Amino acid sequence: MAKRRYRTIEMPPRFVLEVLTATGEWIDWGLYEADSFMVGHDGSYLSEGEGSPTHLRWLRQDGDVIYVVDGGGDPYVYRLVAFPSDCYQPSEDD
Repeated sequence: MAKRRYRTIEMPPRFVLEVLTATGEWIDWGLYEADSFMVGHDGSYLSEGEGSPTHLRWLRQDGDVIYVVDGGGDPYVYRLVAFPSDCYQPSEDD
């Protein structure tokens, strides 16, 4: 059996995933349900979502900020913002 390489990401049940841009700004990447992520044998997370897949391999977590590498090995910094929140309110479609 393969050894688990990545650790568990603490996710709110429903959240907006924000990504840190090169200019230091947070932009929203998408709205996700924690249970939409499948966890692989190595601890990586995959959500097929409604668009392109989101692949997260957790390296470090500081509160709601996670440091990950994606499916191609590129590093990213994301923030998990609970939904709804002061920053994000549901629309009539939610």
